This record gives sequence, structure tokens and C-alpha cells, in this order.
Amino acid sequence: MKRGQPPHLHASRAAVSLIEIVTVIALMGTVIMACGLMMHGLLTMDRTARREDELMRAITELSHQFRRDVHQATQWQLSDDQQTFTLAVPEQQTVVYQLAEGDVTITRTAADQMRQREEFHLPGCQIRCEFAPDLPGWTLHLQRPPVALQAAATTDRPLIDFAITARASRFSSDVSTSMTEGSQP
Repeated sequence: MKRGQPPHLHASRAAVSLIEIVTVIALMGTVIMACGLMMHGLLTMDRTARREDELMRAITELSHQFRRDVHQATQWQLSDDQQTFTLAVPEQQTVVYQLAEGDVTITRTAADQMRQREEFHLPGCQIRCEFAPDLPGWTLHLQRPPVALQAAATTDRPLIDFAITARASRFSSDVSTSMTEGSQP
């Protein structure tokens, strides 16, 4: 700049306008909101998958135990309402299965003392037990709701049927091995 001349004005673009800042903030907010919605959906699906995994583990453990108990049983009794199933197993032990919607309680007693009690919580499951004379043995039927990983999939869908069949190797072939009402195995 020379002495005595007015300063020269340059048109520089070093600053950012307010509209540009607001546009960038709005875009960042949209991206963060989309990420939050995706994380919420993923966490919901993860929670549902964990519940499904817990349910399948409980059904698997129940099926192993049911087969083992029926295989060892020498006598059986099914209550009139088909909600209580009693098995006499060796060593003067009794195993009682109590069935309710969504719950199975197994109580083991020996010499009229409770030795063990287990509860299987199977939410949403319908449970019933029936004698299978062709084996001979027992079948434990579990009907469970299908998995709905998406919130929109909450419509009524048919239940999935699991049949846990156990062969009673120590039963005799006639029905006289059933315990009479009120008698102890």
C-alpha cells in the first residue's frame, strides 16, 4: 500500500455464513437420529433373541430331565385334570411334574422328604402331558409362541408345537403299573 492511497478492499471468503452452519447442524442431527433409531431396533431384537435363547435352553433342559425321569420310572400316575404327573423311580423316590400355563415345577421326594425342587418358566407356553401306549411312554407337549423380532410382527400367529417323547423302559406293557389314586409309589 502506498502512502496517501485508500486501502484496497478485497473480497475474501474466509468466513462461514449462518445458513451454512444451520444446514450442517441439521444434517448432523438427522444422521444422529437415524443412528439412534437403528440402535433402538437392534437392542430390541437382541433382547428378543436373548429371551428366545433362554426359552429354548429351558425347553432343552426340561426335555432331558423328562426323558431321564420317564426312562427310570417304574410306576406313574396322571391326575384327572392332567396337570400333575407323578413318577415312581428307583430308591424309593417320587418325581412330581406340576404343569401350568407357562410353568413346569418338578419336585423330587425320598422317604416323604423333599430333596429337590426345580421350576421351569416358559412364558407364553401351553403345556400338557399324555400317555403314549404304543411306546409305552409319555409325551410332554409344549406349544410356544413364534419369535417376533420386529415390533410389527405382533399379529396373532399359530403356536409352535414341541413334542417331547420319552420311552418308559421299566414299565410293564399293561396299564396295571399306574399308581392308584391316593397311593404312594
